[in-house]
Amino acid sequence: MKRILKDLLIGLLIIVIINVIQLGITLFFQNPNIDDLAVRSHYVNMMFLIASIPSGLLLFIITYFRKPKTKMESAQIALLWTFMFLMSYFLIGINNDTLNLIFGQIGFYVLGFAIFLGSFLYSVVYKRPSI
Repeated sequence: MKRILKDLLIGLLIIVIINVIQLGITLFFQNPNIDDLAVRSHYVNMMFLIASIPSGLLLFIITYFRKPKTKMESAQIALLWTFMFLMSYFLIGINNDTLNLIFGQIGFYVLGFAIFLGSFLYSVVYKRPSI
């Protein structure tokens, strides 16, 4: 129970850090016409795609310090953090009425895969036992 609570708190911290990364990326974009849905969709997609690289690296580093003992534990952590990421954006999309904008971008799924892969890759790189 203690381990799950620790992983949930780390997951919340990860969501906050990923949002800060995305904020930093959007500060570099020039938004000429944010009212146009196609332009806004393009910017959101690019933000997700660019954020996937530092987010994947961040999750690898966090998992390195978390040190799961087996591949199964690493997969559980990766699934938990990916699920928390998906649920946070689902709640944001419902609250802002932007579900189509968020979940309609391929970059969103690339970012979700990078979050999962960054967490799970630790057990592959450091050759953890399967069970």
